Amino acid sequence: MNIKLKLIGACALVGAFAATPASAEWAQSIGMGQKSTNMGNAGVASASDYDVWYTNPAGAANITRTTIGLGVKVLNTTNLENKEPGFNHGVDDTVTGSDNGYLPSVGAYVPGLLPNVVLGVGFGAPFALAAKWGNNPGVAGVLTPQGQNGFNPEGFQQVEVLTAEIAPTIGIKVTDKLNIGASVSFTTVKHLFVNIAVNTSPLGLLGATTSPLLAQTDDDLGLPIPPWEFATSPHEATYTIGAQYQLLPNVAVGATYREEMPVEYDLNLRVPVLDNALTGPHIESAKATTKLEIPRHLQIGVSVDVTPQLKISGDVKWTNWSNAVGVGSSLIVEIAPQAGNVLLGGAAAIPVNRLVLAHKGDDTYSFHLGAQYKVLPNLELQAGFIYDPAVFDTQNLSFLAYSSDRYVYSLGATLDLPDSALLGSNGDWEFTVGGQFIQYDDFNVAAGQSSTFGTTNSGTAALSTAPDVAFSANTSAFEGGGYIWTAGASAVYKFGVPEEVYLK
Repeated sequence: MNIKLKLIGACALVGAFAATPASAEWAQSIGMGQKSTNMGNAGVASASDYDVWYTNPAGAANITRTTIGLGVKVLNTTNLENKEPGFNHGVDDTVTGSDNGYLPSVGAYVPGLLPNVVLGVGFGAPFALAAKWGNNPGVAGVLTPQGQNGFNPEGFQQVEVLTAEIAPTIGIKVTDKLNIGASVSFTTVKHLFVNIAVNTSPLGLLGATTSPLLAQTDDDLGLPIPPWEFATSPHEATYTIGAQYQLLPNVAVGATYREEMPVEYDLNLRVPVLDNALTGPHIESAKATTKLEIPRHLQIGVSVDVTPQLKISGDVKWTNWSNAVGVGSSLIVEIAPQAGNVLLGGAAAIPVNRLVLAHKGDDTYSFHLGAQYKVLPNLELQAGFIYDPAVFDTQNLSFLAYSSDRYVYSLGATLDLPDSALLGSNGDWEFTVGGQFIQYDDFNVAAGQSSTFGTTNSGTAALSTAPDVAFSANTSAFEGGGYIWTAGASAVYKFGVPEEVYLK
């Protein structure tokens, strides 16, 4: 199966932005703002761009003028490969209707309202993924729902999950060497949609007769961006704290910690129900809930001014995937009890109280290296590298856990246009552009090696009284690898003229 999982971001703050796919894991792996992305997401020791609400809130204290910034990344995942014998799937499009997606980010900061304090707010989407399977030729001579066009071998046709958050932020300059900061992130919009093909053939013997099992969040907010309708949860929140310290005149150290973010989804289900083995199915509605967690992480780093023109940054990031619900532990969909709660797979109609996807992710330590070089007083080049190890080993891979070691290469530049008459402003404009190449190690999984890949056969007599529909080992070998690329740009405007940073 050629699965291309894509990160999705959605942003609606002072206008509307497009929803987007991205890489096979979370946005927190590759950087939020474009300058951070160019730097390999390194630089917690010296962060001061508009995305400090996420990268390190202590960096807000470095902002001395009212500042607003926004950016957008274009992402393409069409070169990821994942195949197994007889199946070669592709993602036709995403919620944007194309191979490319767009990941926006926003930040605004105001210093001076309180002595030595900078207040701000950010908006972005650190957690999302989607896969929409394309045409599937199936296996010659085998009539199964998995052989129909538009479905992967496990019956999944489309999966979309996203959350976007707004984050009030504070940065405090405690001394001329020490900054501290914090942000509180509230889930602003979220969306979950799943479309699964269920075999509803009488007695399970008549081939590829299928009905869709649909799960979707309640829609209580319409926005002019795909996927158009969202649920809201302002009561869900997490926090990020950080510090920066000027250890030597040319050396700064920093750290940031983000707590896990719990996100709950209230789902509407449309479930195929077999009334009689000979008369076929009808559709029942049901209610369900599920919970995912964005994992906590801790990132520490150092920045060194090697020369007046050259700065080097190096960070290490620990991500606690193993404790994140739905990633390090099972993703569970609890279905409200009612008579119609059944799934089909043969002669027996089996009551289902919950669905279980038994993920088991491992904690990771990623390594980030970034460089900034001033080639002109108003032109800076940036480069970055990330080594990001796999979250899931081969024993725990599944069609929603595309994972292998990643090597991320970034390159970009920033142009400053101070007090630009050309742009008709009395402040400073800062434009950043850049791109990434993200290489995935090739991986091979033998038949039966992954314990979470396939679906159990819900038509067996042994499962007729089981409370769960769970997931089981892969029945055939599969392999993956490939790469994705991103390109992006950001614009930052700083009002007024520069001021000297000092303690009041």
